[in-house]
Amino acid sequence: MRSVADQRTAQVSVRHHIRDGGSSDGSLAGLPHGAGLDLVSAPDQGMYDALNRAWTTATGDYVGLLNADEQYLPGSLTRVVAEFARRPEIDVLYAGFIVTDEHLQPLCYRRPLVPDALYVALDNLPVFTCATFVRRGSFADWSELYDTRYRAAADADWFLRMRRRGVRMGTLDVLTSLFMLHGKNLSLGSLHRAECAQIAGQYAHGWQWTKKIVKRMHHIKKKLRGHFAPMPVTVTAYPPHAQHRTTITAVVTGKWPMPQPTV
Repeated sequence: MRSVADQRTAQVSVRHHIRDGGSSDGSLAGLPHGAGLDLVSAPDQGMYDALNRAWTTATGDYVGLLNADEQYLPGSLTRVVAEFARRPEIDVLYAGFIVTDEHLQPLCYRRPLVPDALYVALDNLPVFTCATFVRRGSFADWSELYDTRYRAAADADWFLRMRRRGVRMGTLDVLTSLFMLHGKNLSLGSLHRAECAQIAGQYAHGWQWTKKIVKRMHHIKKKLRGHFAPMPVTVTAYPPHAQHRTTITAVVTGKWPMPQPTV
């Protein structure tokens, strides 16, 4: 919440729609209330249902998506708004993000690349919701974004439905967000793998034999663009329960940290 609140500038106003699944552990007690905040705590059907519910009340020109283990880096929304203004033809903007551990230590960076639809259908969605931004007016006829039949991989299904509908996508090669890797992320678990297999059967039926080729081409494209090279990154973010950002700088690559935790 703090990483969203401090994005406000004279040029950018922010309204934060917070959807909690009915927490009863006291975690909501310290959350602030006031102008620019819309907090609802009620039972839901998971994170995608929560995001859909927030979508129905969003009124801004642009919408960003954050889960509880993600943050925006300083000045991110100003850059996103400026890029949308510069490129009025774009409906969805994918930016870069930094992957950290639970102590905010950088593990890798991920620069944006609009992936081929077949790659997403056969493997996974390499662009994360924490660095996904949409022009709300381009989705005026979408009552919801996500298919809640999926509990862990609905973002991949959403991406593929957008591609089928001709949604125009672009990238902003700036690190805007933080994704915390803590071992309990849904994207690392067996449910996510099972849902990805279901998505492959729906969107890439008969094309499974091309998976190794498609993955190889995707990785070659990233390598040619320098998306794996070592580079210094700076994380300026809020540690858990902290009132102020802390800054950590490290040299990391664009390669996902291995081995991956399992759930």
